[in-house]
Amino acid sequence: MAHQNAEVRRIEQVKPGLFYIHTDAATHWAGVKVVADLLGRSIADTRRLSVLVR
Repeated sequence: MAHQNAEVRRIEQVKPGLFYIHTDAATHWAGVKVVADLLGRSIADTRRLSVLVR
């Protein structure tokens, strides 16, 4: 997976609907839509996530 031209290392849910995307270069805040696009899931499925995705 890539986010802003950097390899995604970890996606961490901070609170419902808000995630940290850890990349090689930095850590970014992201909403459900961005994470859903990265994971190839629907927004509804992503909203139900409550686990650390590695």
